[in-house]
Amino acid sequence: MTVPSPFSIVIPTRDRSRQLAATLAAYSALPDAGLIHEIIISDDGSSDDTAKTVERFSAGASFRVVYLRQEKSGPAEARNAAVRRACGKLLLFTGDDIVPVDGFLRERCETHARHGFADNAAVLGHTDWPPDAVVTPFLRYINDYGLQFGYKIMPDPDDLPFIFFYTSNISVDRVFLLEDSLFHPGFPYAGWEDIELGYRLS
Repeated sequence: MTVPSPFSIVIPTRDRSRQLAATLAAYSALPDAGLIHEIIISDDGSSDDTAKTVERFSAGASFRVVYLRQEKSGPAEARNAAVRRACGKLLLFTGDDIVPVDGFLRERCETHARHGFADNAAVLGHTDWPPDAVVTPFLRYINDYGLQFGYKIMPDPDDLPFIFFYTSNISVDRVFLLEDSLFHPGFPYAGWEDIELGYRLS
């Protein structure tokens, strides 16, 4: 089974136009950008030039770009607004500072395909420090052992528990997600709103 241009990429943002511009440019440069159905930028009340950044990007994009804006309500509500507007088979949740690299979409699509694009399967990608960052032992620790992520403590890569539902880099079937109540609006800040959703989905 193949799904053409399956990904609706959901990026919540607020007052980080420089990071967002670099991330969006990287999506356009991907060899597998044809897998992108749309990118939805959900602006949680920015006061910088985020709107203009998205406008400039969308003018040259080879895929649909949707810009949503809300008064500051938190990333949970920002993602929910994007989910309701999305129309791709798969929702890819990521951050405004998660810069994709070659294979980012292709390998994810291949993984969904290996599972028959099952509606109840989520695919978690690896989030790492940028190549130009000075990665100290402490930064390596919080990425690998659970204070930020926890890639080295994952019990079974093919059957992860809900605590690894990281919206920095995860994809899931859109219709399956809409059957639930989405991200809980009671989370006004970034932190555990994705894990709580992962618990309900599991």
